[in-house]
Formats: sequence, structure tokens, C-alpha cells
Amino acid sequence: MTWFIHWDPSFDLARGGVELSFRNTEDITYLLVETEVIRHVTNIIKNIRSRYISSRYHVIGARGLGKSTILNYVAFSLYSNIRSEKVVPVHVTLLGKANDEKELEFIFFRSLLESLFDIPRDLERFSSKDSFLDLINKLTKAEEEYKEKLKKFGKLTLEFVYTAFENQLSYLKRFFDKIVFLIDGLDKQDTDVVLEFLRNTQERLNNIISKYDCIFMDAADPSWRE
Repeated sequence: MTWFIHWDPSFDLARGGVELSFRNTEDITYLLVETEVIRHVTNIIKNIRSRYISSRYHVIGARGLGKSTILNYVAFSLYSNIRSEKVVPVHVTLLGKANDEKELEFIFFRSLLESLFDIPRDLERFSSKDSFLDLINKLTKAEEEYKEKLKKFGKLTLEFVYTAFENQLSYLKRFFDKIVFLIDGLDKQDTDVVLEFLRNTQERLNNIISKYDCIFMDAADPSWRE
């Protein structure tokens, strides 16, 4: 089941139009404005471990209305309680513009894979490094090996990306009850390309969600529902 979160220009999520980042904790703490949307998302966060929670969320709104702020707020909230809740957020910014759905598939999964390598730095940023030393060492080593392969071969195949991605998910699952992907930038891709990509990857994404207890939340364009 997929849930859609909507809002309109009357919602000012960040005072003064500041784009907030979960990696700057002071901004999130002092600049985020509590709105009905934020309260709704907070309720989702509080129930994120429930088996009844949706596994797919599209945060819908025109550009500049705070979708990225929502994703950063979710990442901030989950990292703030990561030691007790055992739910890890993975903030993903898509790397590049796709001309067709196959290119978007590669961009999408490569971006997911490379974002996993940010987890050690984010754990340290939220003072949780000591609780996950084995995980940090594993991901740091995996990132080094990935960069070596990229340097050696220059180009990666989609199957390599899939395999590497699932290998890392399998290891993450040992430490966390849920893995929450917060995907920014999908709404900036061509709508027809995105819709074709979502149709063609639905089975693969559902398998990932089921196998690794993942949740996907992305910034979505209103045209996706037209």
C-alpha cells in the first residue's frame, strides 16, 4: 500500500524559506515550523516499527513547498533515536538526470547503494558511533572496495549495483529492525520516465521491502497522479 502526503503553499515548513538538512541539527531544531503536515509525519515516525505501517510513501507537492524538508525531518528524527529504536534512515539524493526508465533504474539503485556509505559519518554526527562500531567498520571497508572497483573498471553494471546493494542491506539487517530510504530528486525527473520506472521496478522493490524490512519515502511530483 502506498500513502500520499499532500500540502499547499500555505504551509511554510522552514522559517524564511531555509532548506533544512538533518546533518545540521541546529537548523532542524530551531527553524522547523510545526504544521499539520509535520504532525502527520511525526505520527508516522512514532509508528515506524509497526507491521501495519505502509512501506511506500510519496510526499507530493510542487517544487519549493518543503518536500526535501520533510525527508530531512524524518532522517533527523530517526537518527536522534537510532540507538533505542533500531531504525536507520538512509537519505538519498539521486545522482544525475535520466533519459529513459532503464537509465533511471541504474541512477536510482546506484544512488541508494552509495548513500549507504554515508551511514558511518551520520552515526558519528549523531553521537552513535560507539554503538555501531562493527557496522561502521564493515561499511567503511565496503566503500573502499567499491571505489577501487569503480576506479579499476570505470563503469558499473546494473547487476553489480544490485548485488552490492543487497549485500549491504543484508548486513544492515543484522543491526536494525527497519531501513528507511528517504529519496530526494525523483520528482525532478521526467514524469513519463518515472512512471515507467516505477511500473517496471515494482516487483524488485517489493522484494527488497519484504526481505529487508525497508520503507521507501520519496519526494513526488503532483503530475504522477494525473
